Amino acid sequence: MSVPPSTQIFYLCWMKREFLLNLLFLLAINLLIKPFYIFGIDRNVQNLVGASEFGLYYGLLNITYLVQIISDFGLQNFNNRYISQHRQLIGKYFPVMLGLKLLLCAVYLLLTIGFGILMGYSTALFLLFALTLNQIFVTLILFFRSSISGLGLYRMDSFLSVADKLLLILLMLVLLYHPTFRPYFKMTWFVSAQLVSTFSILLLAMLLLWRSNIGLLKWSFKRSQLLYFLKKSLPYATIVLLMTLYTRIDVLMLDQLLPDGNFHVGVYAAAYRLLDASNMIGYLFASLLLPMFSRMIKIKAPISDLLESSFRLLIFGSIVLASTICVFRQPIVELLYDHATPYWGDVLGILIWSFVPVSITYIFGALLTANENIQKMNRIFAFGIGLNVVLNLVLIHRFQAVGTAISTLITQTVVTSFLAVLLFRELQIHWQLPVWKLVLFVLLAVAIPITVVHLTSLGWEVQMGISLFATTVVGVVLQFLPIQSFLTLLVKKAD
Repeated sequence: MSVPPSTQIFYLCWMKREFLLNLLFLLAINLLIKPFYIFGIDRNVQNLVGASEFGLYYGLLNITYLVQIISDFGLQNFNNRYISQHRQLIGKYFPVMLGLKLLLCAVYLLLTIGFGILMGYSTALFLLFALTLNQIFVTLILFFRSSISGLGLYRMDSFLSVADKLLLILLMLVLLYHPTFRPYFKMTWFVSAQLVSTFSILLLAMLLLWRSNIGLLKWSFKRSQLLYFLKKSLPYATIVLLMTLYTRIDVLMLDQLLPDGNFHVGVYAAAYRLLDASNMIGYLFASLLLPMFSRMIKIKAPISDLLESSFRLLIFGSIVLASTICVFRQPIVELLYDHATPYWGDVLGILIWSFVPVSITYIFGALLTANENIQKMNRIFAFGIGLNVVLNLVLIHRFQAVGTAISTLITQTVVTSFLAVLLFRELQIHWQLPVWKLVLFVLLAVAIPITVVHLTSLGWEVQMGISLFATTVVGVVLQFLPIQSFLTLLVKKAD
């Protein structure tokens, strides 16, 4: 279906305005909730239980991630894209997809426990079971959210994106900071609190979806329909599986290849916590852009403008954040962790640069998924898995967690480069961003914090604040953060 040029212009302006409004709303609530959870709750849990015990928890958590493709099987991305383009059919097909989702979750539970036994985690099966059950609740919430965002209810979806963390924060504030509980804190308390919060928000998501004119939440197990959606979601399942493997298998290798693997996994988890907090921004972009790109491709509206706007914003934020954290890595880890050493800082300084290619992957991956370039993306991610495994085998024994960080950075950079080539080859993208501006901004974003550190004797917190301010000014001057244009777009009505 194509639309007249005047309608395309109207729709493009509306989509850009809707994207920015929802992005601001998403960033506001996520920057209030998730960083507090990551640094106020998750970090304190690691400080209380120690790097080794937290490393065991983090290793088990990554096992649940590696097998999680079974519970999702690409249904989230497929449902998001499908509902965005065929909103009128959600009442007809949603029960079948929900029935398929429930069956996949049951298989996921059995396979994860079996995989954990094979990997030698027999003594931690209860913890693995609880984490697996929690991941089932999380993936069901994401599935319901994909229908909500597919219906265009972006603000409702944004609220649900932080609701479970908000409830978990309230529970953990009592367990971590109340003098009655803090001296006796156990890792099982943390996992139990996660179960309570995710199950509660799962019930809330079901209620909100039921009130969104879908009718009663029903499920169907008709064999022909189940097989149809299983086949349709298979390409999306493959891409999720491959992305999970090349981003999570390094933790498993770090744990298995070193005699004191739990400790090194704990150090890596401490650094990854900041990368994970940073990746939150890229994920928010992708969750908004996928249904929007899908809708725009459906009506053949131009997408270059929205793509470049989101790219400028995300490349600005990722480079500024990565360069600043890298320069101030040692005081940051010493501030966050009780037993941090220069080894911890080295891991963080290298790993945080992965945020830049990962951010770009979120944007380019969302557009390529919306354009159904799944098979070609899968080949790139499969290559990324092989590259990551080889790099880890070479580097882990010599550099421990630092080697894993190097492997992650190289893999993410190569994969993102291939995705960029694929994107510009498959779609007619009219790029207006000069390469010299991008190169200049990268150089200045790195040089500014280094210069501030060497030319001033101020406290590192003040130096970091000066660096962030200066690089932000540079970003505005080079139009990576065109504040005036965005404010105009937000306040004006699309005519």
